[in-house]
Amino acid sequence: MKSGIKPLRSWLIVESLETRRLLSAAIVNGVLKIDGTSGDNDISVSSENGTTRVSIDGDLSTFNDADYSSLSIHGSADDDHVFVDQ
Repeated sequence: MKSGIKPLRSWLIVESLETRRLLSAAIVNGVLKIDGTSGDNDISVSSENGTTRVSIDGDLSTFNDADYSSLSIHGSADDDHVFVDQ
């Protein structure tokens, strides 16, 4: 007796992702830590109206000024450009 159920065939499709870089801006123990990559980075930091804006190669993060008491910027290697505006 044959069953009316047909086996399912599945296909695996693999696509490559774009190259990713780990850029980082986070508050750790009251310190706003900003880390670039081993490549060239454009890092800018500005604060206005109680909000700090951090841009690393165009990726924007915002933080409340009251949440941190100091700032640490580590550009890493290569030709980094760092701009800090109060």
